[in-house]
Amino acid sequence: MRAIILLPFLIWSTFAQDCSSFSRAVVTDQKNMASDVALQYLQVDQQKVTHLEVRDYSSWKQNQKGCLADVIHYAQIVLELKKENTRCLMIMDLHTKDDFTSGAQFEREYKVRNITQECGQESPQQAAQAMSCEQAPKCERGAGAQIVKDYNDNCRCKYFEELTQLDDTGDLYDDFFNVLNLFKKPVDIISPF
Repeated sequence: MRAIILLPFLIWSTFAQDCSSFSRAVVTDQKNMASDVALQYLQVDQQKVTHLEVRDYSSWKQNQKGCLADVIHYAQIVLELKKENTRCLMIMDLHTKDDFTSGAQFEREYKVRNITQECGQESPQQAAQAMSCEQAPKCERGAGAQIVKDYNDNCRCKYFEELTQLDDTGDLYDDFFNVLNLFKKPVDIISPF
């Protein structure tokens, strides 16, 4: 009788792992997604970016192995660029997969979908803003990172990643890697992963 009671406890303790030390850096994930798609995929000049935004961010997990799981992210990325006297607005769906379970090094894969772009003449307000930023003192180089003028914050010098506007959704992903928490893909997102 004692062995029957003890056996389920041993089985449960073998599979139940404490994953509380594993957490998500949701803000960093979003900033990395936005800057990587702008700088690596689209290869835009950081100095030309006037607006960078992450919208509708969502993430879920796949292939859980212990306290590790592959993390899939979705976000709509909004990027505005200054090109001479025009502004171009690009909107795209970005799907990202962070591979934590393959046993090799951490890998990140991006898939960009549904890119739209509209360009138009700068408004008088945008032209005045651009002129002000061009006349402002040049930004000094940061420690290993590019510093740019923020067109939407009185031309203040900032690290490029600081330009990204996003919602802090970290609370939605508390205890993400707990094996008992599913964090399934939202049904309204069609993901290539």
